[in-house]
Amino acid sequence: KTGSTKINITKISKSSRGSVTSCIQIAAATSSHARISMHQFKIHYPLVYTDTDSVIVTEKLDDKFVGSQIGQIKLEYKIIEGYFVGNKLYAFKHENGMSMRSAGIQQGLLTIADYARISEGYNVTLHVNKFLKNYQSNQTVAYVHQKVVLKPHMIRK
Repeated sequence: KTGSTKINITKISKSSRGSVTSCIQIAAATSSHARISMHQFKIHYPLVYTDTDSVIVTEKLDDKFVGSQIGQIKLEYKIIEGYFVGNKLYAFKHENGMSMRSAGIQQGLLTIADYARISEGYNVTLHVNKFLKNYQSNQTVAYVHQKVVLKPHMIRK
């Protein structure tokens, strides 16, 4: 039919988890809309960090942006001290405790002092345990202990 849009929904089989339904078009549209919405904060506020669903700025946001309505941002933390060293790699202290994110690295291996060292330009060495997987056979091949060195100039920002 002319003028209509067809959306393909793909079922991806997972051996022991049943099946997963995904729609790449909707995921892409949602992600794009989030980036567009966050752009206003990137150009109007001193930006420290942003992700698909969050923004960290050094100045108070205008009240029209903060609230519980659709399209508004929820104020989660007032940050006291923070280190934002890369994509999904940060730690900060706030009035209710501390929050850390280290995508690709086991939680709890990095301390806030490690984030501070990386932000100051120093390497941080970690010893991690990893499962190596053969994706063709969907089986774990080995469980290994590896040394990982986080180098500030190699972290994607």
